[in-house]
Amino acid sequence: MIQNWKMKFEVGGYDALVSKKKGRPSMKKETKRTTKPLSAKGSVEALEARIKQLEMENAYLKS
Repeated sequence: MIQNWKMKFEVGGYDALVSKKKGRPSMKKETKRTTKPLSAKGSVEALEARIKQLEMENAYLKS
C-alpha cells in the first residue's frame, strides 16, 4: 500500500493523494425569488385586488 502511495505521489504530487468525493452530488437548493417592493399606496390596492381575485376563484371552485 505504501508503494502505491509513493508511486501516486511521484506521478501526481500531493493532489494525487487527496481523497476524492464519491457518490451522487447533493441537490442544489432553489434560489429564493425576490419580489419588487411596491409603494405603500400601490401595495395596499394591489393586495386588495389580489384578495378579491382569490375570493372569486374560491367561489368558482366551490360551485
